[in-house]
Amino acid sequence: MLKKIKEKDGFTLIELLAVIVILGILMIIAIPQVTKYIENSKKDTYADTAKAYINSARYMLLNDEFETCTLPEDGGAPIYIPLKAIYLEQGGEKSPYSKVIDLNNSFIQVSKPTAKDKYQYSIFITDQQKNGTPKLTNETELTRTAISKKGTPSSLTHAKYCAEEKPTEKEKS
Repeated sequence: MLKKIKEKDGFTLIELLAVIVILGILMIIAIPQVTKYIENSKKDTYADTAKAYINSARYMLLNDEFETCTLPEDGGAPIYIPLKAIYLEQGGEKSPYSKVIDLNNSFIQVSKPTAKDKYQYSIFITDQQKNGTPKLTNETELTRTAISKKGTPSSLTHAKYCAEEKPTEKEKS
């Protein structure tokens, strides 16, 4: 007589190994892509933060919110505004790399080379781990390629700041 083999529930060792190998291959492919995507997102966010500081500085200058800063004259010396003197309505204290932005050594340069030119806004922004723009970067060039991770100089030399602190509510009104 032939004995009937009982059917077993579950997976065989070969089936489990095949699934593990397939998952391993997927992880090898997916992890670098996800890491690259996250890094690009951080750089895009950093560039957007820099643009927000430039737009806020532009608004504050046009509305004469700085006591000691005025727009530079045609062909005159550029002005430098530290980021600590610029008011952002939301965010801007931390970089996307979860480090505090160095508001004392980060600044915006405003210049107007000739009467025909528009005002040019450039920014140097860095955080505690030296992530940010490696050099003074024009607002039109602020993209993810303009942001570097670790390696930005901790400070850049420039002329004297034209504003040192944010205007208070009393000074704004």
